[in-house]
Amino acid sequence: MADSQSTRCLFLPGSAQEIWAVPQSCLAEIITLYNVAETPPATVSWRGVEVPLLDLDEQGETRWRDVRAGTGLVAILLGVEGRGCPYFAIALRGQGLGLQQVPVQEMEDKPGEVLPRSLAAFRWNNVTYQVPDLLALQDELGSRQAALSAEEELSAGLGA
Repeated sequence: MADSQSTRCLFLPGSAQEIWAVPQSCLAEIITLYNVAETPPATVSWRGVEVPLLDLDEQGETRWRDVRAGTGLVAILLGVEGRGCPYFAIALRGQGLGLQQVPVQEMEDKPGEVLPRSLAAFRWNNVTYQVPDLLALQDELGSRQAALSAEEELSAGLGA
C-alpha cells in the first residue's frame, strides 16, 4: 500500500535558481509594492513596521519589477519571538509562487544541491526546492537592521 502522507508547502521564488519551500504558517502576507525601482529596497514598511528584506538575486538575473505595472512582490515572513526581528521579507522573483499539497513519497532528497542559506533541498515535479534556515536568516537580517538603525542614529546625532 502506498504511503498517502503529504505536506503542505508554500513555494516562494527568490530567483530562477532558488525557490524556497516553507510551511504556510511562516507566511504573514504577500504584498505588492507600487512604483518600485528595478531592484528591491533593503526594507519595506508593512503595517507600521520597518521589515528587513532579503534579495536572493542581487545580480538581477531574474526580473523583480513588473515593467508594465511598476510593481514588485514581497513575502513577509513571521519571525520567532525574541530573535532578531519580528518579521522579515523576501523579494519574489520569477515563476513558482504557490501553495501545494506535496506527497512525501514524491519528494526526492537532494543533499548535494543545498544552497548556502538552506538546511535541505528536495526535488518534486522536476523542480529543486530549498528549505531555508529561517532562524539564521532572521538573525542575519535582524543584525543588519540593528546596524542600519545604529548608523542612522549616529548620522542624526552628527547632523544635530
